[in-house]
Amino acid sequence: MRPKGRNKIEAWLKTYAYILNIAALERKVETKRGAIQKFIKYNRKLDDATIDAVEAFLKELC
Repeated sequence: MRPKGRNKIEAWLKTYAYILNIAALERKVETKRGAIQKFIKYNRKLDDATIDAVEAFLKELC
């Protein structure tokens, strides 16, 4: 089964972290500087607003 919601976004970020420009993504979704980077590197929890912003950005891309 494919992950839904938060799990889907977190899995996508971890899967494609090696090709993403994390700083640019943080600026684009207007989240706190370093929030996504700390999630990827230190497995810190992302807040709901960041998850929603990344999800909206991904829907905009497709």
